[in-house]
Amino acid sequence: MTAPTNARHFIIRHEVDAPLARVWNTFANHPEDLFKALSPPFPAAKLKAFGGTTVGAKVELDLQFGLWTSHWQSIVTEQVVGPDACWFVDEGTILPLGMTYFRHKHHLIASSPTTTTICEDITLAGGNWLTTMVNYLGFLGQMQMRGRVYKGYWG
Repeated sequence: MTAPTNARHFIIRHEVDAPLARVWNTFANHPEDLFKALSPPFPAAKLKAFGGTTVGAKVELDLQFGLWTSHWQSIVTEQVVGPDACWFVDEGTILPLGMTYFRHKHHLIASSPTTTTICEDITLAGGNWLTTMVNYLGFLGQMQMRGRVYKGYWG
């Protein structure tokens, strides 16, 4: 699916002291603990299903907005595993009210034999300018905060 004209895009990079294979193994094979560590306090997110990082796999969440719960579903549309970089892309198929497009590339790059750069590459859109900007700012802040979690997770 092509991003709409009102979409916003950003990339946030975090470097961790762990080799690419170790970081990729966590993303691909043990995501539940990492997901819990990365979940922001608001909206609270409950992982309902994680089908993996291979093409066609589904990721489902319930997002708690106070008394209101919203369902989120993404499908993995791309995966590449190589010696110097690995990534998978999930694209939103069922999104919370106010969002119309979401694409997240989880890109891991070997910075050295012992360090990995995690790139959060996100494109998103809402139904109008305001919802696009609110979601953009929210996700931008959330992705920036992930650096502390990643460093604590891998040292």
